[in-house]
Amino acid sequence: MQMIIQFALLGLGIGLSGYSAARPVEAASQSGRISVWLSQSGLLFFIGIALIIAAAVLMRRQAAALAQSPLEAAASDPSELLAALKEGAAEVLDGLRQDEPRTQPICDRIDGLRDGPIQALVECKDSMVARHGMLAYAQFISEVSAGERNLNRAWSTLVDGYPAEALSAAERANERLRSLELPTS
Repeated sequence: MQMIIQFALLGLGIGLSGYSAARPVEAASQSGRISVWLSQSGLLFFIGIALIIAAAVLMRRQAAALAQSPLEAAASDPSELLAALKEGAAEVLDGLRQDEPRTQPICDRIDGLRDGPIQALVECKDSMVARHGMLAYAQFISEVSAGERNLNRAWSTLVDGYPAEALSAAERANERLRSLELPTS
């Protein structure tokens, strides 16, 4: 509904300002043409411009509200995301250490880590770069990426029927992530 109102305001503003700007004006001189146009069409033109500006402001506010998604709200605290990632990697490792690893729950957990904390840490880039600098963020996310690659390898080898190799990949992921700390300022 809000989007309809925004586009209606935008369309109405463009229509009003376009109509009033293109409206023919008869005047004796060039300077007289402007004052006649202002008296006949100026008000409609400026109302149209105001509607365009109002629509733009509403659209920007809506875009900002949409950008503040639940994932981004969670992404505002990288320490919680890193803790969730470490905990999840440990759970995957524990699941693979069982005598008969259950493929589907382990794969679902790895998918959840990739789509949850790992993705959210990537989306924290701007705030982390602003706080810690590009180099510190690059080193941090490189370690996260190495852990993610090993988790993905564990997923792939487990699905292909090689639980021993999946365990090895999960151990490597857990080693990388267990010692990982957030950059310090």
